[in-house]
Order: sequence, then structure tokens, then C-alpha cells
Amino acid sequence: MKKNFEELLSKDKKELEKMIENLKKDLLKLRIDLLQGKIKNFRKIREIKKEIARCFTALKQKR
Repeated sequence: MKKNFEELLSKDKKELEKMIENLKKDLLKLRIDLLQGKIKNFRKIREIKKEIARCFTALKQKR
């Protein structure tokens, strides 16, 4: 986990913003699939939400 956050800190602002955008799209797809009953694994949704939070934290530390 620490290594993952250090990798996020090494990325520039544009890369982090693009990563957040892609993760939000993935989260939306998973939520739709969940409502339709296509997925049973809730863990993936939780992991993506945490990854988005890590990206926002790294982005705020860049400011």
C-alpha cells in the first residue's frame, strides 16, 4: 500500500486527474452492473472508491 501511494505521488497532476476520471467511469459501470445483478463481488467497488480517495489525497499534496 505504501509503495502504491508513493507511485501516485510521483505522478504529475494531469496523470492523477486522468486516473481519477477513469476510476470514476469504472465505478459507474460496476454500480450499474450491481443494480442489474451481473456482479456479486462488492469488494471491487470498495477498492475503486479507496483508490479514488488515494488519488485525491496525492493530488491535494501536490498543491
